[in-house]
Amino acid sequence: MRKRLLTGLLCLAVASAAAGHSLAPSRLYAPSGSELIGYTMRAINAYDVPASYSVECYQHELGNPIACSAIPGQFRLRPGSYRNFRFRLDTGGEDGMYLICTVYDPSSDGGAASSIKTRVCAKFGVGVDPETGDPK
Repeated sequence: MRKRLLTGLLCLAVASAAAGHSLAPSRLYAPSGSELIGYTMRAINAYDVPASYSVECYQHELGNPIACSAIPGQFRLRPGSYRNFRFRLDTGGEDGMYLICTVYDPSSDGGAASSIKTRVCAKFGVGVDPETGDPK
């Protein structure tokens, strides 16, 4: 009985520490050949501390960063709050999967320098299904 109680309390502590941040919507689509894509997204801070975020964009996978403009490009959110931001990306008419990400860096908020950055991304399919990557 005591072991179950301890395990339950440990799971509860881990679950509350696992809160993070999110983006809405998480999947978007644009027709094939779209040269400029943009959208208004919502970033949500589920941490129990204030957090600073920046916006990054990638093509196909996280290893391929690309330039994009976001307004605002960096912002700070109170615990449990959210903020809308706009982004615009020039695809050059190239179809594929694009990732729009918010990045939380704990060291930017006075945390330890060795803290791990967390990145949450929304998939934006241009001419492809954002779920599967198959041509549409």
